[in-house]
Amino acid sequence: MRPHIGAQKWDYADVAEWLSHLNLEQYKQKFTDFGIDGPILMEMKKEDWELLGIHDKKHLQKINNSMSKLRSCKSPDESTYWTPTRLMPKPSCQEMDFLKGDLEDWVSEIGQIDHELLTSQPDQQHLPPVRGQGTQKVAAPQAAVVQPVQEDKPSVTQPSAAKHTHNYFDQWDKFDVEGELDKLDTVMQGSTAVDQDLSDDDDDLEHESSTLPPELDRLSGMVRTQAAVREKEMGNEWAKSADWKKAVRHYNRSAALDGTVGAVYANRALANIKQKKYSDAEIDCDMALINGADLLKSHFRRGVARKSQGKWELARQDFQVVLSKDPNQKEAQKELNAVKKQLGIGKKGGRRIKIEEMEPVKPSAVEGFEAASQFEGARVGMVFQMGQHGLGYYTDKTFPPATSQKKSKIAIEEVDSSKEAAPVKTSGKKKIVIEEVDSSKEAAPVKTSGKKKIVIEEVDSS
Repeated sequence: MRPHIGAQKWDYADVAEWLSHLNLEQYKQKFTDFGIDGPILMEMKKEDWELLGIHDKKHLQKINNSMSKLRSCKSPDESTYWTPTRLMPKPSCQEMDFLKGDLEDWVSEIGQIDHELLTSQPDQQHLPPVRGQGTQKVAAPQAAVVQPVQEDKPSVTQPSAAKHTHNYFDQWDKFDVEGELDKLDTVMQGSTAVDQDLSDDDDDLEHESSTLPPELDRLSGMVRTQAAVREKEMGNEWAKSADWKKAVRHYNRSAALDGTVGAVYANRALANIKQKKYSDAEIDCDMALINGADLLKSHFRRGVARKSQGKWELARQDFQVVLSKDPNQKEAQKELNAVKKQLGIGKKGGRRIKIEEMEPVKPSAVEGFEAASQFEGARVGMVFQMGQHGLGYYTDKTFPPATSQKKSKIAIEEVDSSKEAAPVKTSGKKKIVIEEVDSSKEAAPVKTSGKKKIVIEEVDSS
């Protein structure tokens, strides 16, 4: 069995004391009801805090920060950043003897001072005057009798000491209590304004000025850079909570402190998209790409922003860049298909099939002759004349014989032809039977019993 490390050694009372250390005593009863000790505490996750009724963001932040420090212990001998009273190291016997002796010496010294104060006569020249009574000297009370003030004895008064005492009390008389309280109220109002930075009742976030607060604007050098990083991280925390307005506020501050971090613009673009501010999101993505942010995120978010503004062609270019870098991006492929549909771009590789209707061949009993009582129009490869079989169409021997190519089987595929032709009505369709025949050599005409011959020809529609 592995030994417990750090906070895993705690019991229920230690966990309750830890809550008091975090000023979260209101949750002690819940932790006790659920029987949470050290080992269970170290296994708890985000959803567990919600089950315990901890929903306040400040409280959750306190707990998460403390848990990060507690989990930093890696060995049984390593101590945690905070130790419960039960587990604090106990002093040795030698240390206890030393502490006991030191305490006895202190008690003896205090007793001696107390005895001297009780037995000594107070010196009235060191007593301060009553406030507001000028230079009047007040006698100190004695054990038995009270001595009156001796104004006629100059030896009692020492001007230097009295002057110093009067100055001290005069300064208190001149102290402006109301003015100092007003100053404290001003400081408290300023701190309240800072605290409202994290409150949920701030309704003026959209109208907040883009200028930095004075305490941030005066920073410079590395301190300013660190403040920019801190503001970006705070924006990320608010983004995780889906509070996009507050996230944008901290991203604005981070960009104002250090405008060379591309990730700030990319994250702010996401927050603006969630708020449907697509024009601002597109500008942020441009700045993100200029400052070296992640290409996939920046192009994808800019594509979404452009698509939402109806910039179909520009959005298509952004999604194609994403897919060229990562072909497995399903979201980008989905968005690209939607954009292509708006642009009227169908599937690639589709072929058009041209269907031509031919005149039916009349049946004939004699090969190369078709009887006709009168001229019925010119026919390819035939001549109308009187011959040995009578009047009709005979094969023209001067005409070169038609060379036919062997037909191949064609697959008819439905293609996307939207925005190029009107939709075809499906009512009243004729049933067409397509059969494969051998046309590599001349064959006797097939009797079709009055049916029309359909020739299907493949054409290039590129």
